[in-house]
Amino acid sequence: MKFCELLMKYSDEQIIEDLNKNYEDVDNKAYSSALMELRELKPSEDEQDMKINVEFIKNDFDKNDKTEYLECDGLGLDKDGTMTRWGIEFSRWEDLLATDIDNKCLNTLDELTILTGILWEITYNGFTQKAVSSRKDDLMARVKESEEHPENLIPLASYLSKYKPKKGIDKWYIEFNTKEFGNLLVIDKSEELKVMEFDTDTEALAYIAKHLVDLEN
Repeated sequence: MKFCELLMKYSDEQIIEDLNKNYEDVDNKAYSSALMELRELKPSEDEQDMKINVEFIKNDFDKNDKTEYLECDGLGLDKDGTMTRWGIEFSRWEDLLATDIDNKCLNTLDELTILTGILWEITYNGFTQKAVSSRKDDLMARVKESEEHPENLIPLASYLSKYKPKKGIDKWYIEFNTKEFGNLLVIDKSEELKVMEFDTDTEALAYIAKHLVDLEN
């Protein structure tokens, strides 16, 4: 089932009600606007090379935290044929509407929960495509500046020298511009630059623990 097909099965009211069940501080009006834009868009006719995945996860960094969090990302093969998780927060909404939802989460979660996870993820940087695009441009401008002024960067590996990188991670850098971990810039072997932002060092470390390092090694 594609995202657009699932979206059409439920009303805005049902989706927003479920958003409030799974998340705090939901802006109902903003989500109504986002849903209106999504419903008016025509799904892309291009073939999509990933699937949307939604699941409940635990905090890998804090083993004492038993809370389960709803997470959404994309699943697809990288250039080496390895199944990889991709961030979808900056993906074109037309492409996402045409993307299949992974069967595993369809068989595990109820459909409204899946919609909730997707909508929360794709509106993380704004409730319109224009706002998301503006946010992406801003982040990439900062990435460009970081690349042009490497003296402002320090290797993330210096923080994590005792850990073994996960497969596929070649270089790690982190902006050295805050007292905490700040904005994490990840460069993988495919030379695609991934940009993540964190409000606290705990959030940054939780992401690192899950995606970048094998804490068992």
